[in-house]
Amino acid sequence: MFLDLPHIISYVVIVFFLNLSPGGDVLFVYGQTVKGGKSHGLAAALGISVGRFKGFSGLIQKN
Repeated sequence: MFLDLPHIISYVVIVFFLNLSPGGDVLFVYGQTVKGGKSHGLAAALGISVGRFKGFSGLIQKN
């Protein structure tokens, strides 16, 4: 199953724009920063980072 050139170009354009859009974590940090200032934004970013690290380390320990 080979794709022709128009499909490949469409795929590349869509993937490019999806990578530009911020995810939920980024939007949450932006919202907290706007709502409570720089300290709230940093706290939100730190909380997300710790949560991801803890989740990742839990996966490693299970395997």
